Amino acid sequence: MAEKSKCYWTKDSYCGVEINQNDNEIFIIGSCDSTRREYIDVIIDIAKNEFEMAAVFAEDLSQHNGYKAFCSNICSPIISSALVIVDLSAPNINISCSSCNQETEALQQSVNVYWEYGYACGLAKRILLLIDETQINKLPFDVADTQVETYNLTNLRGKLIDLINVKLSEPIPPNRYHFLPPPLPSTPIGPNDHRIQPLIELVKYKAVDYYREIKPEKKKEIFKLIEVLCIFKPIFQKYLGGGGIIQIMNDYFGISQEDLKSHLKSDDTIVDIPRKSILIIAGDFCLKVQKFKLEHPELEQILIRNVHGEFDTEIRSHKIFPQNMSFDREFLPALAELRKCGFIRGELYQDQNCDTKFIIPSQVYFKRFIELYSLDYYFQQHFTLS
Repeated sequence: MAEKSKCYWTKDSYCGVEINQNDNEIFIIGSCDSTRREYIDVIIDIAKNEFEMAAVFAEDLSQHNGYKAFCSNICSPIISSALVIVDLSAPNINISCSSCNQETEALQQSVNVYWEYGYACGLAKRILLLIDETQINKLPFDVADTQVETYNLTNLRGKLIDLINVKLSEPIPPNRYHFLPPPLPSTPIGPNDHRIQPLIELVKYKAVDYYREIKPEKKKEIFKLIEVLCIFKPIFQKYLGGGGIIQIMNDYFGISQEDLKSHLKSDDTIVDIPRKSILIIAGDFCLKVQKFKLEHPELEQILIRNVHGEFDTEIRSHKIFPQNMSFDREFLPALAELRKCGFIRGELYQDQNCDTKFIIPSQVYFKRFIELYSLDYYFQQHFTLS
């Protein structure tokens, strides 16, 4: 499985494509000059009609300048294609000498062609290198000793078909596109995300008024919830061991003990259940993926749709943190966070018909993400729900 790397061209973006992920695609590098176009057209036609593969050729992008045009039309297809065909042939130009009033014919080498060729080499791509036979003696010295195939317009088709067959049968070179873990998001599990939840649980159980009626095992759970809260927010440490359930709620809600009791006894009391943060949803989803992977070791890849249904059901029936999760407002942003961190590849996930992949580029990084951002993981480490 190819691994994910930080984008070479931006400070903090991460690439959304895999090396060699499109096995039905050929990227073509060559001059955009009109005098060389018929040769490029032959290469495109062979890729499409002889091999039934998509042929990607970056046209003149001067009207679409910018990072997005470069990423979509050059960088990404070079990374993802199964084969890169490079035509080093250059158009002829006439250079006039103003002093002697003479013209000299020369080749106009394309900087872009050589740059893209070098980029493909750096990624250890399968590369087929071509040049017009009339220009073989004019190759730059630093590529003169490479395996360059010569051609003319007459033999290009037959020769190229044989060469492509050979190249596609070669094993993919060792991947040099090494995984570089992105920095973890800056807000791990902590008070800002869910310190309120254990208190909400106390309100739901009406522990202040009916503490004596609560079953012993439920008392243990409540105290464990307070213990978890104290870990999140050290200011609550003073309530540990003192039976200060009432006082902790007084302090939190900022009302007197009697007013709090009256409030809890009212049938009109509406408890506003806080919602999980996007990062916690992302962390809990990773935990579900981890469980799914353990239960299905035979699967070579994990699709979001295989995990999402079960995850969505469980988050709605969660004993500690139930909520009706909004697909657009919460789940999709959580997937966007996971994509930034290198876990999501391929098309955007929209519904159960999507083949969006979940990738684990580094087990250590994956485990650390769960430890920091999964609320379910944290609860599992501290207590077991009855």
